[in-house]
Amino acid sequence: MVLVSVVATAAAVVVVVVVVVVVVVVVVVVVVVVVVIVAVVVVVVVVEVAVLVVVVVVVVVVVVVVVVVVVVGPTAGSSIRNVLSIDITLI
Repeated sequence: MVLVSVVATAAAVVVVVVVVVVVVVVVVVVVVVVVVIVAVVVVVVVVEVAVLVVVVVVVVVVVVVVVVVVVVGPTAGSSIRNVLSIDITLI
C-alpha cells in the first residue's frame, strides 16, 4: 500500500512538473511572438514616417526651386545681364 502511495505521489509530481513546464514554454512563446509583432509594427511605422519625411522634403525642394525659377529667375537674369552689360561697356 505504501508503494502504491509513493508511486501515485511521484506520478502526481511528474504531472505537475510537466504541466508547469508546458505552461512556461507557452508563455515564453507568446511573449516572443508579441515582441516580434511589436518590433515589426515599430519598423513599419518608422519606415513609413521616413518615407513621408522624404516625400515632404522633396515636395518642399521642388516648390522652392519652382518659385525661385519663376519669381526670382527673370529678375536675377536681368540683373546679371545688366551687370554684364555694364562690365562690357566699362571695358
